[in-house]
Amino acid sequence: MSEQPFASGGEGAVYKVISAPTHLQDSCVKIYHSQTLREQRAARIKFMVKNPPEAIRGEGFMLGWPEEYVCDESGNFLGFVMPMGFPGSKELVVLTSTNLSKKLDQKWYDRYDRTLGKKALLNRLKLICNIAIPVHILHSTGRYVLKDFKPQNVLATADGRITMVDMDSIQIVDDDVALNSDGSAHFHLLYEGTAATPDYMPPEYFTKNVGRKHDDVIRPSWDSFAIGVVFYQLLFGIHPYVVTPKRDSETGSNEISQNIAASLFPFGDNGDMVKIRPKPHNKFMRLPEPLQALFTRTFCDDADNRPSAEEWGKYIHDVVVDASEEEKAVEEGKTKEGKVSVEAEKPLPLIVDAEKKGDTSSKKKKGTNKAWWVLLTLTVIALIGLAINSINTHKEEDPYFFNPDTMVNVDTAYAPPEDINSSDQVDQAAQPADEYDDGTITEDGIVFKTTTPTKEDIDEWKQQYAIDCTRMIEEYGAGFDIPTSFKEKDPCLVWLILKSKSLNSDKEKQNWFDLYSLMNDEQIDKLYDILYREIGKLGKIEKDYQNKQKEIERKREEILEKYN
Repeated sequence: MSEQPFASGGEGAVYKVISAPTHLQDSCVKIYHSQTLREQRAARIKFMVKNPPEAIRGEGFMLGWPEEYVCDESGNFLGFVMPMGFPGSKELVVLTSTNLSKKLDQKWYDRYDRTLGKKALLNRLKLICNIAIPVHILHSTGRYVLKDFKPQNVLATADGRITMVDMDSIQIVDDDVALNSDGSAHFHLLYEGTAATPDYMPPEYFTKNVGRKHDDVIRPSWDSFAIGVVFYQLLFGIHPYVVTPKRDSETGSNEISQNIAASLFPFGDNGDMVKIRPKPHNKFMRLPEPLQALFTRTFCDDADNRPSAEEWGKYIHDVVVDASEEEKAVEEGKTKEGKVSVEAEKPLPLIVDAEKKGDTSSKKKKGTNKAWWVLLTLTVIALIGLAINSINTHKEEDPYFFNPDTMVNVDTAYAPPEDINSSDQVDQAAQPADEYDDGTITEDGIVFKTTTPTKEDIDEWKQQYAIDCTRMIEEYGAGFDIPTSFKEKDPCLVWLILKSKSLNSDKEKQNWFDLYSLMNDEQIDKLYDILYREIGKLGKIEKDYQNKQKEIERKREEILEKYN
C-alpha cells in the first residue's frame, strides 16, 4: 500500500492499495490509530468479512465494506481492506444545499443545477433511487442497520454512482430471530452501532429513549427516517425540520434535533405549531401526492409506518423510467400516443441546397446530399443498435445498475408499483428556472438577498443554512480557536466572520470569536446585519460583472455571425 494516507480521521488513516490480487484491485486500506480501537473493532470487522451482503460492488453503487482484514507480521489486527470508491466522487453534501457550489465542475451543473428545472429534478430523483438500492441490499440481510446515515457518509459522482462509507460503525444483529412472550420479534445484538448524528436521528430517540442504551437494538426504521431526511435535502436543498416553532424551547435554542423531537415537520400532523418555514419548503406542495405521502409517513411518530428503502426505490424508479421514456419519445418526434409529429417528418437538411446559391450543378449536389443522408441514417441506426446491445449487456451483468445517464432495468431489485402517472408528476414537481434566481449566490452555494434584508429575512436565512455553515466551519475554521458554544449556537455567524473581506486579518477574526461570549443579543444581531450585507453586496457586484461579461460575449457573437 502507499506510504502516505490519502485521508485521515479520528479513528484511522486510509491508504491506497498499490499491488493486490485481482479481486482487491481498486481498493484501499483503513488502519486504526489506537491499539484500543483495534481491539474493539477486530471481531466486528472479521464478522463483516465473513458475512457480506449480497452485493458490495456494482456498476452504479459500491459499499465501503471490509473485504479482508489486515494484520501485522505477528498476527495483530490493524484494520481492513475495502473498495476504493468511484473516481471523481464527492460527499453528497455538495447536492444538499439550495444552490451548487462554484467549486464544482461544469458537469455537476449540467445535471443537478436546479435552474435546469425538470432535468435537474429528474437527475436528483435518479440519484435517490441509486442511494435506495444499496440501503435496501443491506437491510434485506436482516442483520445490518446503518444508524449514522447522512450526506457526509455517502459519496456521489457527477453521473450518479454511489459509494457508502464508514461502514465499520454499523449495527449488527444475529439473523436468528427469537420471539418474545407477546409474540414480537427479539433480535440478539452482536455489535452496536458506534456513531449517530442528532440531525438524522428519529423522534423516538428523543421522546422514547430508543437507542440510548448500549444494548438497544434499533430497527431499519431508524435508517428509514434518515434516508427520508437526506432525500428531502436532495430535492429541496433544506433539512425538513429547519423551521421556527411558535413556542421557543426552554433553553432558548432552536436546534434541528429539538424540532425533530417535537415532530415539527411543516407538512406533518404538527404543522400548525410551526411559526416560520423557509421558502424552499414551499416546493414540497408541488410534489405528486404519492411522493408527499412517502415523506409525511417518514416524518411521523409511527416508526413501523415509515417507507423502507425498497419502497422508495420502487416508486422513484418507476417515476424516472416513465418520465425518461416520454422525454426520449419527444426527442424522437413522437407524441405520448406514439404518433409522429409534424416536426419529425421534416428533418432539416445537413447541407444547404446549392440551387439557392445559384450553383449550376445543383442536381449533382442534391444527389450527393441524398447519399450522405442515407449513409448518416444507416450510421445512426447502427450506433443505436450498439447502444441497445450495451444496455442489455449491463442488464445481464448487473441488474442493480442505474444512473442519471444510462437507463437500465432494476426490476430484479424492485418490483414496479401500479397506477403511477409519473411523467405528469415530474412535470408538476419541476421547478421553473427563475424561481431560484432570487438572490446572490456565493462560492459556497449560499443565497443572500440583494435587497435590504430585514431581521426576519436574516433569521430565516440562519434557519435555512445552519447545517451548511456548520459543515463549512470545518473547512474554513482551521487555525482558529472558536468556542464550541459559539459554533453550536450561531454557526452562520461563525461562517460570516470567516468569509468576511472587511475583517482582512486572522487576528481580527479571532478577536470576534473571543468577544462573542461578552456580546448581548442586540450586538450579535447588529454584527449579523453588517456581515450579511457585506457578503450580499460583494456577491451582487460579482454577479453584475458576470452578467456584463455575458452581454459583451453575446454582442460579440452577433457581430461575428453578421459578418461571416
